[in-house]
Amino acid sequence: MRRSTVLWLACVLLSSACGPVLAQGAPPGGNVGTPAPTGVGNQQQAPSGQPARPSAQQPAAPQRGAPPRQPPAAQQPAASQPAPQQAQPQPTVTPGGQRPGTATATEPAQQPAASPTGTGTGQPAPPPPAAQPTQLPPATGPVPSEMAQCTTANTAASLEACSRVISDRRVPRDVLVMAHANRASVRLQRNEVDLALADLNEAIRLDPRNVAAVMARSQVHVRRGELDRAIADLSNALGVAADPLPVLRQRASLHQRRGDLEAALADLNAAIDRNPQDAATLHQRSQIHALRNETDRAIADLNESLRLNRDNLVAYAERADIRLRQGDRVRALADIGEAIRLDPRNSRLLALRARLHQEAGQNDAAITDLTAALAIDRNNAEILMQRARLHWQAGNADRAIVDLNEVIRRNNRNGEAYRLRGLAHARRGDNDRAVTDLTQAINLNVRDAEVYNARAEANLRRNQRQQATADFRAALQVDANNQVARDGLRRLGVNN
Repeated sequence: MRRSTVLWLACVLLSSACGPVLAQGAPPGGNVGTPAPTGVGNQQQAPSGQPARPSAQQPAAPQRGAPPRQPPAAQQPAASQPAPQQAQPQPTVTPGGQRPGTATATEPAQQPAASPTGTGTGQPAPPPPAAQPTQLPPATGPVPSEMAQCTTANTAASLEACSRVISDRRVPRDVLVMAHANRASVRLQRNEVDLALADLNEAIRLDPRNVAAVMARSQVHVRRGELDRAIADLSNALGVAADPLPVLRQRASLHQRRGDLEAALADLNAAIDRNPQDAATLHQRSQIHALRNETDRAIADLNESLRLNRDNLVAYAERADIRLRQGDRVRALADIGEAIRLDPRNSRLLALRARLHQEAGQNDAAITDLTAALAIDRNNAEILMQRARLHWQAGNADRAIVDLNEVIRRNNRNGEAYRLRGLAHARRGDNDRAVTDLTQAINLNVRDAEVYNARAEANLRRNQRQQATADFRAALQVDANNQVARDGLRRLGVNN
């Protein structure tokens, strides 16, 4: 099995973006730059390493006659203001100005970096400075009723509601920040990227210390491929964030994407120093060690991460992958079993375990898993093909043909399916069908020596000596030392 088979299957079906190990992309915690699906700006603070949970209530806001809120001073953290381009941030800014300590950007992407020593050379980010409160101008009126619609869902109605709030301008500044941030999210859903970035820039101009808005704009820069600007935004956010863990983890993922593995690992080490019990950060660091083939360190981080959170499906799959590389097939199977326990209707996990059984020579167990997978996903041609190969290897040509008939019905350009079905027909003694299928496989560029030799033997049984001779010679053109072809020509009394 290729070293990333486990991770690829886990990522595809677990709806987890664990791409950093496979494609230097988005990790188990989520994708950088994907828009929040609903309720932007209407989230509750969650502990680091756990996603924020949307609230169903209308966001709180200053009421008429209420004293003004006391947010921190609006110190400028050198936030960049580039020309608008494509992006997909996830602003989550609430009325009252979610300043450092109360703002929650969406969970940062868990993209890892690596270091031979697991320590990194960069210095951990310093603790955030104490915020100095200052008063904003008092609200001139109650929060508009449109804010309820503005913060509920990414729809045209919420876009219009946010626009009405913004055009009013007689609302508290923190409410205006929230309206801009949530309108940005809706515009990104509509692919109005320039306008979305303009909204984020305005939100940050109004409240430069709003960590959520700065982190959201960082994700915009990622979408535009401007990693330096994205990292600069996160560095600015670190200066004012009350909880630096989400910022450190997101910045680590960007350092890793840029190829600065030492800086990425330094951020992850700093995050773990602040909270050694954060399962998501330990998981993210394990991926770095895996990328560097530091399997013992990767296993150690995964063990601790799974001790803290035993429901992490992707972590089990990744640990199985590492254990396979270490030759520990028994424990790898146990980890995949734990993943299946968490998601028993995951057909790809069942197919993955079947592959491990197959490689261990346990074909009956493999077929059992594949049959269970097909009961869940009956239209999966890849799993059908996998089971057909197992039936073929087990000597059951009839069952192999049944599965291959369905594979070919779905894709009549699958040369490998024609090759295997032709071999199965030949095994059953159905030489005409064997020749037909093997010819179709050759026409679809499946031209190995085995195909030519099988067609030659079928032609011999049909008394087609001339065609058999041509096939044996074609096999020798593919593999000049093929002994089966040499023996076939010798039987025919023909020189090689």
